[in-house]
Amino acid sequence: VEEHDHFHHRRIGENNPISFPGHERIQQAPIIKGGLHHNQQRLRPQAQKQPKGPHQEVELQQKQLMDGVKVGQPFPPLRQQQQQQVDKQTFPDNDELHHYEQFATKSSYDPALHPVFSQVRKIKTRFVSQKITSGKVKHIFLEGMEKSDYIDLVHVSNINIAAPRTPAPKKNSTAISTTPPPYSNTNETYQDYGEELWIDDSPFAPSCKNTEAYAKKNREGKGPVMVLQLDYKDFEKMGYCDHLHEYVGGRQYIRYAKRSIIQARKYNYSESGWIDHGHFRVNDGANFTGGPTIHAPYTVRTDQVELIFSKFWNQSWPGAYPDKKWDVSHFWSVGNDPVSHLRNQVTTIIKSMKGMRLPNGHSMRCYANLAGQRGTKGRKGIQEQYVELMLKSKIIVVTQRDPWEGHYRLMEGLASGAMIVADFMLSLPKGLKDRESVVLFRSEAELREVLPYYVQHDEDRLRIARKGWEVVMSRHRAWHRLEELLFGRPLTDVDNPYGPYNTKPSITTS
Repeated sequence: VEEHDHFHHRRIGENNPISFPGHERIQQAPIIKGGLHHNQQRLRPQAQKQPKGPHQEVELQQKQLMDGVKVGQPFPPLRQQQQQQVDKQTFPDNDELHHYEQFATKSSYDPALHPVFSQVRKIKTRFVSQKITSGKVKHIFLEGMEKSDYIDLVHVSNINIAAPRTPAPKKNSTAISTTPPPYSNTNETYQDYGEELWIDDSPFAPSCKNTEAYAKKNREGKGPVMVLQLDYKDFEKMGYCDHLHEYVGGRQYIRYAKRSIIQARKYNYSESGWIDHGHFRVNDGANFTGGPTIHAPYTVRTDQVELIFSKFWNQSWPGAYPDKKWDVSHFWSVGNDPVSHLRNQVTTIIKSMKGMRLPNGHSMRCYANLAGQRGTKGRKGIQEQYVELMLKSKIIVVTQRDPWEGHYRLMEGLASGAMIVADFMLSLPKGLKDRESVVLFRSEAELREVLPYYVQHDEDRLRIARKGWEVVMSRHRAWHRLEELLFGRPLTDVDNPYGPYNTKPSITTS
C-alpha cells in the first residue's frame, strides 16, 4: 500500500515494519486525501505530469529526495545548494504558483540553514516593543534575551504611542534577571547604546507605522542595524514592513520569523469532517527581507516550570507526580468558537470515552473541560488550576485551532511530564518525533485507538512522556528559541533539562 500526503511519498510494507498501535489498519488503508492541496491531485502516481516552466529541474530534484521516506523518519534535509537555488527563484504567478508550493518543505524555514548571524558571538540588542505588557513579550522576548549568554540586552524601547508609560520590569520578576536594562517610551530622548540588533515584536500593519516612524527618527543616516522581526500572531498571513529597510540600511538588514508557517489549513465540513492539514506556504521572505522566513514555535514558559516544581519537586521529572487522577485530559469545552471545530469534536470524543472498560478491567477516567482562564487573560499569568490538572493527568490531548498551526498547549503539556497526544502537525517543533516524544493522530479512529492503548501500557507511555519533557526543557526554552533564530542553534544550557534555570525554585504557593 502506498500512502501519499502533501510533502512526501511514504511506502508501508515488508521493508518498513511498524509496531505502533493501529499499524494493521494503516497497512490496509486506502490512499489518504487529508492534507492535500486542492490543486494536488496531479501528485498521485496515476495522474502525475512532468512539471513545466523554469522550476522543472528544482522540482524534480526535490521529488527525488522525497521519494521513499519511511514512516517515523524526519523529512529528508535539503542540500544547501538546492535550498539556495529554491530561495533565489523568481516566484511564479497565478496557475503556476502551486507548482512551487507543492515542494515547499519544513527545511525552507529551518533556522539552521538561514541564521541571522553567521558567527556566534555576544550581540548588543535593543528590544523594540509595542506590546510590552503582553504575556508573549514577558515569557518569550524578555526572558529569552535576559537569560541567553549570547544576547546583551542594552535597552527596551516601548514605541506604542497610544500606550501609557509602562514601568520597567520589577527586580523580583521570575522571568527576567535582577538587573533590568534601561527602559524608555517613544517620546523620550533616543540614546544610542551601540546596538547591533533590534528585535521587533510587531511586524504587521498597522504596527509597522510606529516601527518605521521610530526607525526613521532615530536610525536614518546613522548606519545600518540588523532587525529581527518576530511574528507570533495567529493565522497564516505574513507581515512585512514596507519601508523599514529605508531607515536601517537596506532589506539585507531585516529578517522575519513567524510561528504559523502553514497555509490553507482548515476544517473540512463536507468530506472528511476533520482537518485538511494544508501545506507549507511559499517562503517569500527573501523577496522582502534579507533571507527566507524562519520558523519560530512557541516555547516553554518559566512561570509554568516554577509553579510545577513548587507543587511537586522530584529529582527525576514531573511525570513522576504521584496523584495521577486522570487517564486522559483535554482542556477545552464545547462552544461556538468559529475556529475551534476540531477542539469541540475532540472534547466530545473524549467525553464519550469516559468510563470505557478496557481489556485489563480498568475504566477510563477522562477530563474534558477548561481549566483556569482561556485567551489573553489566561496567558498573562500562571493558571494554577490548569497546572495542577496537567500534573494529575497521565495523557494530555492537545488540539490546534482550525486555521493555523502552533500553540502554547503543546509546550505546556510536554513540560508537565504527561504524554502528549496531539493532532497532526506539519510544522512540529524541532526534536519532537511521532511515537518517540509525542503521539500524533490524524483521525477520530486513530485517536480512539491510541488513547486506550497508552492508558494500558505504562512503560510505553512513560518512555514517550519523559523523552518529550527532555526535548522541550533542553531545547525549547525562550533563550533557546532566540539563539536558534540568531545563530542557527540553541547555545545556552543546551541538552540539560536539569540546568540552572530548571532547578527547584524558592517560591511557594498556597
